[in-house]
Amino acid sequence: MINLKGNEKILIIKPSAFGDILHALPLLDRIKTVYPEISVSWVASLAYTDMLTENKLIDKLFIFDRKKWGRKRNILKTLRESKKFILDIRKEQFDIVIDLQGLLRSGVITFLSGAPIKIGLSDSREGSRFFYNRIVTVHDKKRHAVDRYLKVFDLLDNHGNKPRGVSFPVCCTEEADKFADNFFVDNKIYPQDKVIALNPNARWESKCWNSEKFSELADLIACQFGAKVIFIGGPSDKPSVEKIIFNTKSRPFNLAGKTGLLELASLLKRVDCLVTNDSGPMHLAVAVHTPVIALFGPTDPVKTGPYGKGNEVIRKDIECSFCFKRVCPTKKCMALISVEEVLDNLKKVLFKPQNDKKNHSGKLSLK
Repeated sequence: MINLKGNEKILIIKPSAFGDILHALPLLDRIKTVYPEISVSWVASLAYTDMLTENKLIDKLFIFDRKKWGRKRNILKTLRESKKFILDIRKEQFDIVIDLQGLLRSGVITFLSGAPIKIGLSDSREGSRFFYNRIVTVHDKKRHAVDRYLKVFDLLDNHGNKPRGVSFPVCCTEEADKFADNFFVDNKIYPQDKVIALNPNARWESKCWNSEKFSELADLIACQFGAKVIFIGGPSDKPSVEKIIFNTKSRPFNLAGKTGLLELASLLKRVDCLVTNDSGPMHLAVAVHTPVIALFGPTDPVKTGPYGKGNEVIRKDIECSFCFKRVCPTKKCMALISVEEVLDNLKKVLFKPQNDKKNHSGKLSLK
C-alpha cells in the first residue's frame, strides 16, 4: 500500500489505442474522486489528444508521437525530440508514474521519468516489468481491462474510500454538441424518432462483419422499426461505408469521415443504440451510456467487450476461438453471425420495459 498524502503528482502512461484509453478513464475518475487535490497528467498519442485535452480531470498532457518518431527521418532530430519529451516529464517531478500500456517503450518512459514510485501491472509485456518498483498483481486472466486498471487504485487507496460504480469521464465541447444538434435538426430527426448508429469498421480485418449484412441490416431496421440509421467511421472508412450505403434501399445517413472523436461522442450520446464490430466507438458508446450490440469474433468480449450492463454481445463459440488473428482467410466466427440475430438483440435493447430513452439533446429522460 502506498501512503498517499493527497497532494501528489501522478503521471498515467496510456498512449493508445482509443478503446484502451477509454478503459483507463475510470481509474482517473476514481483517483480524482477520492483525492481531488492530486494532480494527474497523461501521456497520450497524438491521435487521441482532442478528447483528453477537454478532460477537466487531466492537468497536463504529454504528446507521444510514436508514428513520427518511428519513421525514417533525421535520427538526430528524433533523438532531440525524444530527449525533450523525457526532460519535460522529469521537470514535473512526478511522485508516481502508472504505466498502463505495459510495453517496453512505456516501461522505459516510466523508468526515465525520475519518479520515486513506478507502478505497472503483473501481465505487462516486452520486459517492461523490469522498470517498475511496484507491481499490481492481476490474477484473473479473464478480468475486463477496466477492472484490471482499477486494481491500481487498490494500491493507492489507503483510506478504504472506494467509490461505488464505475464512471467514464468523457468530456465534449460546446462545438461538438452543436455539431450533433445541428445534424439532427438539419436532417429532420425528431426526439420521438428511434435512431440507430451502425459501425461496420474495426482496426483488424478479422473483426469486421460482412458488409452486405450491414446493408441488409440497415434496410431492415428502417423497415421494421421505422428507425433512422446513421453509419459512422473515420476518414479511412469512407469508401467501405459508401459501398455499404450504395447497396441499401433505405439510404441511411453517412457520417463516416465527418466527425472527430468529440463530435462522435456527442452523436453517440443522442442515439438509442450502436450496432458495432469490436472497436473504439463501441467503448465510446458505453462511456456515454448508449446501449451497444457488439459483434465479436477473434477477440474475447470478457476482456475487452462493452463494459457493464445493458449491452448485448453476439459471438459464435467455434473451435478456433479466440485466435486473436488480425487477418483470417475464412472469418468463420463473424460469418456465422446472422442478420436475424442482430435484429432480435436490437429488439431487446429498444423495447426493454421501463428502459431509459435518450432525447436528442443527449440527456436521459424516462419513457
